[in-house]
Amino acid sequence: VSKIMGDSGLSTFIMTVLRPLAGTIAASFIQSFFLCFTDFGIPASVGGKFEVIASVLYSQMLGSVPDFNRGSVVAMVMLIPSVVSIVVLHVLEKYNVRYHKISVIEIRKNRARDWFCGLVSMSFCLCVLSIFAVIFVIPFVNDWPYNLQFSTEHIRSVFSDTGLLEVCKNSVLVAVLTAVFGTLLAYGGAIVTARSTVSKKLKQVVEGIALVTNTIPGMVLGLAFLFCFSGTSLQSTFAILIICNVVHFFSTPYLMMKNSLSKMNASWETTAMLMGDNWLKTIIRVVTPNARATILEVFSYYFVNAMVTVSAVVFIAGARTMVITTKIKELQYYNKFNEVFVLSLLILFTNLLAKAVFQFLANRKYHEQKEKKKMKAYERLLNYVKVPTPSDERSGTHPSSACQRVLAEQLVKEMKKLGVSDVRIDEKCYVYGKIPATKGYESKTKLGFIAHMDTVSDFADHAVNPVVHENYDGKDLKLSESGRTLETAVFPHLA
Repeated sequence: VSKIMGDSGLSTFIMTVLRPLAGTIAASFIQSFFLCFTDFGIPASVGGKFEVIASVLYSQMLGSVPDFNRGSVVAMVMLIPSVVSIVVLHVLEKYNVRYHKISVIEIRKNRARDWFCGLVSMSFCLCVLSIFAVIFVIPFVNDWPYNLQFSTEHIRSVFSDTGLLEVCKNSVLVAVLTAVFGTLLAYGGAIVTARSTVSKKLKQVVEGIALVTNTIPGMVLGLAFLFCFSGTSLQSTFAILIICNVVHFFSTPYLMMKNSLSKMNASWETTAMLMGDNWLKTIIRVVTPNARATILEVFSYYFVNAMVTVSAVVFIAGARTMVITTKIKELQYYNKFNEVFVLSLLILFTNLLAKAVFQFLANRKYHEQKEKKKMKAYERLLNYVKVPTPSDERSGTHPSSACQRVLAEQLVKEMKKLGVSDVRIDEKCYVYGKIPATKGYESKTKLGFIAHMDTVSDFADHAVNPVVHENYDGKDLKLSESGRTLETAVFPHLA
């Protein structure tokens, strides 16, 4: 539309891209600022003597002379951007543009633009990868950067240290349990806001919790857990680490689940209710299977972030519940960088393996659904009628014509692909298949569907070319090249 109106390329870009994304860009800026302002891991690793507010909080709480009162003040200061972020994000919400229909456009070809953007992207990627490459080199040399001779001594040293291996087991345990309980919580919250009929106020409460947890710094959250549960049975346990991680990373998984559930057919619950099913059964048997890919993605998100987080658990991990990230912080203090890099690689490979497994499971489900939905019912019927299956009244065999077996074998293959169980074809060309009852209805009356594969030879003894009449107007139908007509006077149910 912008091009038709004669706008220049720049005007088109501003009107169709920048202006609709203004709220999103502003929100991204605020989130980036917030994450940089409160980050602890990067400044702790490469900040040197340059202090940021997160490192000051760490020094006040776990320094040589801890001062909890001053640490609490620093934590309150870290909350100021959180409060500002919540207010600004709420204001920016009204500037977000929501499209009822998305149109696919073809981008104008421009080799110079594509090469320039490609080279810039490649340059950034190479710079980032070159930094990460050091992580893979250091564990395999004697003494970086002085003695670069290849050695596996550092790897063998870490894997022979039972204390470090125990820390690795702790990390995996915490990550798995965080993913399990976090996924359940995010899915439950999304179900309430996207697929239930609870009051609007309750939905706003859930939305508010997600917004708050998205803006509270991990260190402040960990400090709150430390003060709240100090002296209780939860102190220095895996449970407190898991709860803290679930709360800390709740926002993004919740939004992922909510967006997925909101895109599903809104009439499923109503249809199920008319068929006698309650809301809970519909969620379990219909909604949940269709949300499987997103559930796996949420599980993966929780697992990966629980493996790499340090800010949320640095104050509440004890000697028996220490995880890899807090152990790395301890090893940095003693300048044991070889062990630090080996443990960092262990985190990386663990997360890569987990992502590969989750992606495989999600893709398998996607391809299964795609295979089932590849062809519509009427499209399958059109394929079936193209197979000539005229009966032969003079034949004494079963079936009366051998060509019927061609269609039978085609049906067997498709039924198996659709998930029908116990599919088989007998010597008389009868095709059988079973669809199990819906859970909870096994005792109900069983249904049997029977259909003919043969056709009347008087009308279908030649090649059939089916024709689809879309938006049929209810008038007489001419049967293509046969010269016959289906008249509404003879077949009144057509009108």
